[in-house]
Amino acid sequence: MRQITLRNIDPDLLKKIKELAQKENLSMNKFIIKILKQALLTAEKKNIPGQIPHHDLDELAGTWSEQEAQAFERALKQQRQIDEELWS
Repeated sequence: MRQITLRNIDPDLLKKIKELAQKENLSMNKFIIKILKQALLTAEKKNIPGQIPHHDLDELAGTWSEQEAQAFERALKQQRQIDEELWS
């Protein structure tokens, strides 16, 4: 196996890598390999060269209650009303 050395890693990024690796009970090396595979190979499978999938909102998916979802839909419905006077 080949080896890569990373230099000048931002302290905040290093802290986040350490936290997430610990959370997944992985060494930093294994965690970094995992996220590189996810980022690069997932985009490759989707045939999107250079495109990196984003998962920064995954934690929010499915967290609304039924009432919150309905309130959001009502607000969107109001915003989607076309004001005929503006278009004439």
